[in-house]
Amino acid sequence: MLTHFIEYAVLSARELLGIVFAACIADWYILLPVVAAITLAACVYEFFKGNAEDGRLARRARNAVQAQTVRINLQYDRAELSRILYYVKAHDRERQGRYDSRNALHLEIWTHAWHNSGCRKESCLMFSLEFDWRISTLMSVVLMPGFDWEAFVDELAILEKAALGESIYGRTRHEPTI
Repeated sequence: MLTHFIEYAVLSARELLGIVFAACIADWYILLPVVAAITLAACVYEFFKGNAEDGRLARRARNAVQAQTVRINLQYDRAELSRILYYVKAHDRERQGRYDSRNALHLEIWTHAWHNSGCRKESCLMFSLEFDWRISTLMSVVLMPGFDWEAFVDELAILEKAALGESIYGRTRHEPTI
């Protein structure tokens, strides 16, 4: 708050000194202090502008939504879970897909398929899923900042339809929930 006030005060003083400078350009006795004041105001402005931007970034980082872990218990048949994991392996990021499953029981879903370097740079992690193979269950989901539960359920529907041919737990956003 203080930096915003100082930033406004410096801007106002700088504008005022500019007007005084324009009015007193003919009088050299007033011109020298005006130029010094403008230079000082510009230096103070640059100093507080940098600190204000750093403060805005820090506030934005503090206010950012943290990743949220959600414990769930979505049981699949072992054959269904096997087909899902097989599909994910076939569409892995290393094969220009959207999924990352280096550990068979940990799955990451990314926003873009990695077809080229541009997609790779633009892509960000949306969800991280944990499976339990012993009981063939999806145990937890980590919702990354900026992605909500509805987006996860939508992505789960896409994954299930692609891997199994039907959606078991996932729902697209336009489907009614019963």
